[in-house]
Amino acid sequence: MAWASIHAIPFTDVVETAELVLVPDGGHQLPYSHPAVVIDAVDRGVSLSR
Repeated sequence: MAWASIHAIPFTDVVETAELVLVPDGGHQLPYSHPAVVIDAVDRGVSLSR
């Protein structure tokens, strides 16, 4: 996942609370190809905001 080294990994280096989840063959439409991964990420974000 070479693209992750350009944007995602540097972002997690800057934002202490960032959690990077790499999805093999996830593509650009994760809500359609891996909906459970997206729902889990949203749930984690909501629980962190409380």
